[in-house]
Amino acid sequence: MERDRVGRTILLLVLLSVAGGLLKIYGSLTGGSRAVFVDAMTSIGNSVTIALTYKYFRESLKPPDLDHHYGHYKMLMGAPVSTLMVYSFVAGVVLFDLVESYGSPYKVGYESPLFAALAVVPYGVAVAISKSSRSFLAVYGGFTVIELIESSVSIASSLGGMAVSYTIDYAGALVLLGYLFFELVSSFREVILSYSDVAPIDVVERVHAVVRELGVEVSRVRVRKVADGLYQGDVVIRVKPGTSVDEAHAIMDKVEKELAKHGIEVVVHVEP
Repeated sequence: MERDRVGRTILLLVLLSVAGGLLKIYGSLTGGSRAVFVDAMTSIGNSVTIALTYKYFRESLKPPDLDHHYGHYKMLMGAPVSTLMVYSFVAGVVLFDLVESYGSPYKVGYESPLFAALAVVPYGVAVAISKSSRSFLAVYGGFTVIELIESSVSIASSLGGMAVSYTIDYAGALVLLGYLFFELVSSFREVILSYSDVAPIDVVERVHAVVRELGVEVSRVRVRKVADGLYQGDVVIRVKPGTSVDEAHAIMDKVEKELAKHGIEVVVHVEP
């Protein structure tokens, strides 16, 4: 079943995230790198967000009930919102640490770049899986890409901090923090768009095409995105004068069934 497949995929992503996070955390603690510390903190956030994603995914699969007439699809929006909350907290912790340590020299050991490099493997696999899986993992996948970018920067920065000066490592930590804030702003905009009941042009055009194929005209279309691949709304169609009530109902049923095949659930109204 689709639910079981997605569940197994998310469990695998959690395990990969935890593995990469543990490697980075160990490297930051033993090597003392501030850049790898930022890397490690986002790894913790990564593991928490994918677990929350699975929770909200399961909630979204519940059938309609007394107070959710259209189903629980919107519960899935808890995933990107949770991602924003967790990473905002991580950004605050990292910012506080960097402010507190500003101007205080420290030593960077070889453990930091070594374990940050080893963590690239599980995160690389996680990114590949999330990008090829269901699109509701897009926000998570975007933040997982950060892990790979952070690994590259933290490895280079910690190597510079170890071989030249701690200031190189500290500068790398600032770069990573700045990129994290940039991703937070970008993802916030995407979440707002998802909440805005957007009606994709291609979906509206598909409604018109399906209705025309059935030999009737569209008077009005109102649809909104509910979840990935699922749209709900209403359609008003115009039938030929003289069409009987039974014929009109038959046409309405055909329109609803055909659109449902495309993931578009609508209530059809008829005007003469």
